Amino acid sequence: MISTSCGKEVDVDTVGGVDRSKMVNISFGENVALLSSSKNLIGFNTIYSHTADSFWSDTQIKSAMTQMGVSFLRWPGGAPTNRYHWNNLNGQGWRDNWDPTYDSSYDMPASQFTDLAEHIAICHEVGAEPLVGINQGSGLKWARVQDALDQAEALVQHCVDQNYNIKYYYLDNEPYHKGANYRMTWQEYAVQINLYVPVIKAVDPDAKIIINWEKIRPASLWNILAEAGDNIDVVEVHWYWNNGKVRFDDWCGQRPMNSTSQWYAEGGTYTEEIEWFYQKCQSLGYNHLKLASLEWNVGKSASLAEYPTKYENTIMQAEMLMQFISGGLEFATFWPVFWPKLPNDKSYSANRYLMDPTNGYELSPSLDMFSMLYEAMGKNVYNGTSTNPAIYQLVVGSGDRTEMLIYTHSKSEEGVWITLESPKYANVVYELLQPESATRLDGSRSVQPASSVEYDVECCSYKYYLPAYSLGLIKLSN
Repeated sequence: MISTSCGKEVDVDTVGGVDRSKMVNISFGENVALLSSSKNLIGFNTIYSHTADSFWSDTQIKSAMTQMGVSFLRWPGGAPTNRYHWNNLNGQGWRDNWDPTYDSSYDMPASQFTDLAEHIAICHEVGAEPLVGINQGSGLKWARVQDALDQAEALVQHCVDQNYNIKYYYLDNEPYHKGANYRMTWQEYAVQINLYVPVIKAVDPDAKIIINWEKIRPASLWNILAEAGDNIDVVEVHWYWNNGKVRFDDWCGQRPMNSTSQWYAEGGTYTEEIEWFYQKCQSLGYNHLKLASLEWNVGKSASLAEYPTKYENTIMQAEMLMQFISGGLEFATFWPVFWPKLPNDKSYSANRYLMDPTNGYELSPSLDMFSMLYEAMGKNVYNGTSTNPAIYQLVVGSGDRTEMLIYTHSKSEEGVWITLESPKYANVVYELLQPESATRLDGSRSVQPASSVEYDVECCSYKYYLPAYSLGLIKLSN
């Protein structure tokens, strides 16, 4: 026998006639909030050299960003950060015009890319904060470190003079990666951080500094923090689930999904990684540090045939974002809004991006997913448990529990009945993001009829049906 939230004892195998193995247990009575979720988890990477003026004017991207409650837009993007020169943009994101062999004949006209002023204007229009990158790679690559420092100083001064109100600057991008303009050791990156931050702070003392390193747990990150921790406000890592080997069936079997990969055997779930980081920081006295992921997504697949559909990517991305919320991640920017099809890319798929440039920049079902999870931003996170490992849950709400949001996420191949132990609320709304067919090519968000959620007074619980591979949201309010 067990006791429900109203104190009634019922048979352990069923509650309200529903198989208990398909039940989410949530108690509001004595449940203390674990943390307050960040408001900054729905950000996006906008790659300056991929976004022509027409992209912003002729697509639905601005209205979509407003609908999703976008918090940050990252500029100039990823790898272009360690190659671009903010006051001499060339539109060639992966070509550095400090290179002595640089060919300027391939430069793009200004209408074919998004410069800094345009980026700031777009941020203001959609209600996002700008994240601006500092190029350190060019200085090291071409033995022009002082020129690069001067360039960074001029960038920050320009932002101050133009009243751009930039709060966060990120220092380079994936400096550890073999594809970087200059691949740094942890020692070199620590030196660069300590060189650049005083220059930035001399111009803007309130600027916050973000650094990027490969993974959370290896000693190299903590060595950087030991050398330069006082000059760092935010540490960020890039999370691409199972990159290079993504298969939908593999995700279905991982309950819950985790950060373990062919390069990172020690990783836990994303929630566990976040919690581990903050515990480690506390033990070392780095209480000022925050954690972010300025590039995150489901990774690439080994072949075009193995790429999940747009909807399958959406439901996979949903679990990642739910784990970010429950773990207490501070910032997240999704990679990317879109990626163009390059001439020699035979395994190209737009399925994991927010927009499909091969189909008129059509928005993926991720728009609905982000819009649903946007409602969880900035709310208290409460403990909730699921007795079915295929059903992942997230519970958020107000401090007085007069408004509660219960997300239930299914990676089950069959629909399940969910029993939610809860006091009865005056208002109940059930929203559902589900695939449109068994092929899971697409999906959409809908509001279910009020009759689809039943309240059992005797058992003090709500009962509702969660379809296979779906994201459900129960909104309770008094």
